[in-house]
Amino acid sequence: KEIKFKETIISKALLSGKAICHGYSMLFERLSKLVGLESEIIIGNLKSDPSQIGQVNLATDHAWNAVKINNVWKFVDTTLGAGYVSQKDDSFKPDFNDSYFFISADDLFLNHYPEDKKWITINKSKQDFSKLPVYYRDYFKGNYKISPELGIISSSATNFHLEIKNLGEYDNAEYIFSSDNKLTYLNNENKETQFDIPLSGKSGDYLTIYVNRKIMVTYLVSR
Repeated sequence: KEIKFKETIISKALLSGKAICHGYSMLFERLSKLVGLESEIIIGNLKSDPSQIGQVNLATDHAWNAVKINNVWKFVDTTLGAGYVSQKDDSFKPDFNDSYFFISADDLFLNHYPEDKKWITINKSKQDFSKLPVYYRDYFKGNYKISPELGIISSSATNFHLEIKNLGEYDNAEYIFSSDNKLTYLNNENKETQFDIPLSGKSGDYLTIYVNRKIMVTYLVSR
């Protein structure tokens, strides 16, 4: 029954040119095996919405793959590598992102948590995953490293200390609070990598960081 189910999903994906994550993963698994590579489907959670920050028990809602090459398991997310769903009209937008092919275990953990613990190949826990901010696909596409990796900011602090490594001379970094709905420029004239963002009156807000108008990461300002 499982084989027949997979065959049906794979056929529909090929004939229609459309699929959700399970269809992408099943098709990748089949193509890998056809060329002699061992591949497995991994199911788990994709951290993709700010409301998930701080939540431990998240629903299983995503699928990706592991493929063995030269006796080493490599991770692949063909769904996120293919494009994204537009928030404006809920339509799929093709946008190839090769950073999700052979993505490192450390980077994968930033927004993927597998149901089967054997696929967690780094020393991290479910609690560690729950505390992360939301990292978006353009974060992995670029070479920037944004910290801290703790997604919950205390509103009792005067400022939020942010670091963005690998900002280029002509890169523009900005931030937005959910209650303000306006972008504020982070001055990078002196090739700064560290910034202080004022938190006064921002309790309960989401803070989102952009680089070159591309969304990178979202934090929660907690009371």
